[in-house]
Amino acid sequence: MEKKAPLRMFQVEGGSHTEGGKTYKRGEVVHTSNDLAKMFRGKFKEVGVVAKVDPTLVDPNMEELRRERQERRAAEMLQAPKAAKAAKSEKTDAAALKARGLDVTERFPRAVDEGFEVMKREKQYHVYEKGQTKPLNEDPLERDGVEAFVDQYLEG
Repeated sequence: MEKKAPLRMFQVEGGSHTEGGKTYKRGEVVHTSNDLAKMFRGKFKEVGVVAKVDPTLVDPNMEELRRERQERRAAEMLQAPKAAKAAKSEKTDAAALKARGLDVTERFPRAVDEGFEVMKREKQYHVYEKGQTKPLNEDPLERDGVEAFVDQYLEG
């Protein structure tokens, strides 16, 4: 691992100096890892080294803020699998509802009156309670058997 040069402070003694896109005028202090006093003799005076400062000394609330942020991230990480599972479940439910077939309920007045749904896949019909994915009839019905099945189901 390469050791980084310390951040040093140089005061501009003469003219101006541009570093990092900022122009410094006479008397201003430049923070840099370059030895400006050596590079530009007579133009800079070294006035110190930037020490690493414990952020909690600058802002006593920093440690509390850091702890809150960690707790929030931990909570989000715990919630992420639940949210993904719920989204997957919704997609699965939607796919299951779609897999039931074409909704042809309006062709069967008795089913409409009783609140059932009639779905058609190929030439087979299935009767469902609204929004359910498991049909009420175990064996597929033909078109002319749907109304009779609804009557029989309601009697039974």
